[in-house]
Amino acid sequence: MPGHTLGHTGVAVKQADGWLLHCGDAYFHHGEVQTPSHCPAGLRAFQVLNQVDGAARRQNQERLRELARRHGEDVELICSHDASTFTRYNDATTGSAGPTG
Repeated sequence: MPGHTLGHTGVAVKQADGWLLHCGDAYFHHGEVQTPSHCPAGLRAFQVLNQVDGAARRQNQERLRELARRHGEDVELICSHDASTFTRYNDATTGSAGPTG
Protein backbone atom coordinates (compact mmCIF):
# COMPACT_ATOMS: atom_id res chain seq x y z
CA MET A 1 0.00 0.00 0.00
CA PRO A 2 2.43 2.62 -1.21
CA GLY A 3 2.31 6.33 -0.57
CA HIS A 4 1.89 6.92 3.13
CA THR A 5 5.32 5.74 4.26
CA LEU A 6 8.08 3.61 2.79
CA GLY A 7 7.29 -0.08 3.12
CA HIS A 8 3.70 0.54 4.23
CA THR A 9 1.59 -2.63 4.04
CA GLY A 10 -1.85 -3.94 4.85
CA VAL A 11 -2.88 -7.17 6.54
CA ALA A 12 -5.74 -9.36 5.29
CA VAL A 13 -7.39 -11.73 7.73
CA LYS A 14 -9.74 -14.48 6.56
CA GLN A 15 -12.84 -14.67 8.74
CA ALA A 16 -15.74 -17.12 8.67
CA ASP A 17 -17.95 -14.63 6.81
CA GLY A 18 -15.40 -12.87 4.58
CA TRP A 19 -12.22 -10.85 4.86
CA LEU A 20 -10.98 -8.09 7.16
CA LEU A 21 -8.38 -5.86 5.52
CA HIS A 22 -6.40 -3.72 7.96
CA CYS A 23 -5.18 -0.92 5.72
CA GLY A 24 -2.79 0.54 8.29
CA ASP A 25 -2.40 4.23 7.51
CA ALA A 26 -3.55 4.04 3.87
CA TYR A 27 -6.43 6.31 4.86
CA PHE A 28 -7.31 8.22 8.01
CA HIS A 29 -11.10 8.54 7.72
CA HIS A 30 -13.66 5.96 6.60
CA GLY A 31 -15.05 8.46 4.08
CA GLU A 32 -11.86 8.21 2.03
CA VAL A 33 -12.77 4.69 0.90
CA GLN A 34 -16.42 5.51 0.20
CA THR A 35 -17.86 6.69 -3.10
CA PRO A 36 -17.86 9.62 -3.37
CA SER A 37 -14.89 10.03 -1.08
CA HIS A 38 -14.73 12.63 1.68
CA CYS A 39 -12.37 13.50 4.52
CA PRO A 40 -12.24 16.27 7.12
CA ALA A 41 -9.85 19.04 6.03
CA GLY A 42 -7.57 18.67 9.06
CA LEU A 43 -7.01 14.96 8.45
CA ARG A 44 -6.47 15.58 4.75
CA ALA A 45 -3.80 18.19 5.55
CA PHE A 46 -2.12 15.88 8.06
CA GLN A 47 -1.87 13.12 5.45
CA VAL A 48 -0.32 15.49 2.92
CA LEU A 49 2.28 16.60 5.46
CA ASN A 50 3.24 13.01 6.31
CA GLN A 51 3.08 11.24 2.95
CA VAL A 52 6.18 10.08 1.07
CA ASP A 53 4.44 9.88 -2.33
CA GLY A 54 1.18 11.76 -2.74
CA ALA A 55 0.29 10.34 -6.14
CA ALA A 56 0.85 6.77 -4.93
CA ARG A 57 -1.15 7.42 -1.76
CA ARG A 58 -4.11 8.80 -3.72
CA GLN A 59 -3.93 5.96 -6.26
CA ASN A 60 -3.87 3.43 -3.43
CA GLN A 61 -6.94 5.03 -1.85
CA GLU A 62 -8.71 4.77 -5.20
CA ARG A 63 -7.82 1.06 -5.34
CA LEU A 64 -9.31 0.63 -1.86
CA ARG A 65 -12.49 2.51 -2.92
CA GLU A 66 -12.77 0.18 -5.91
CA LEU A 67 -12.32 -2.86 -3.66
CA ALA A 68 -15.05 -1.55 -1.36
CA ARG A 69 -17.38 -0.85 -4.31
CA ARG A 70 -16.89 -4.27 -5.90
CA HIS A 71 -16.46 -6.49 -2.86
CA GLY A 72 -17.74 -4.53 0.14
CA GLU A 73 -20.05 -7.37 1.13
CA ASP A 74 -17.05 -9.73 1.38
CA VAL A 75 -14.26 -7.42 2.57
CA GLU A 76 -14.34 -5.01 5.51
CA LEU A 77 -11.73 -2.23 5.35
CA ILE A 78 -10.36 -0.82 8.59
CA CYS A 79 -7.47 1.53 9.33
CA SER A 80 -5.33 2.69 12.21
CA HIS A 81 -6.66 6.23 12.47
CA ASP A 82 -10.41 6.13 11.81
CA ALA A 83 -12.13 7.04 15.08
CA SER A 84 -15.48 5.49 14.11
CA THR A 85 -13.83 2.13 13.38
CA PHE A 86 -11.99 2.25 16.70
CA THR A 87 -15.19 3.07 18.58
CA ARG A 88 -17.16 0.32 16.84
CA TYR A 89 -14.57 -2.37 17.60
CA ASN A 90 -13.86 -1.09 21.10
CA ASP A 91 -17.58 -1.07 21.94
CA ALA A 92 -17.99 -4.59 20.54
CA THR A 93 -15.03 -5.85 22.59
CA THR A 94 -15.92 -4.14 25.86
CA GLY A 95 -19.70 -4.34 25.55
CA SER A 96 -19.81 -0.57 25.94
CA ALA A 97 -22.40 1.57 24.23
CA GLY A 98 -19.87 4.38 23.88
CA PRO A 99 -17.95 6.82 26.07
CA THR A 100 -19.08 7.21 29.66
CA GLY A 101 -18.70 9.84 32.34
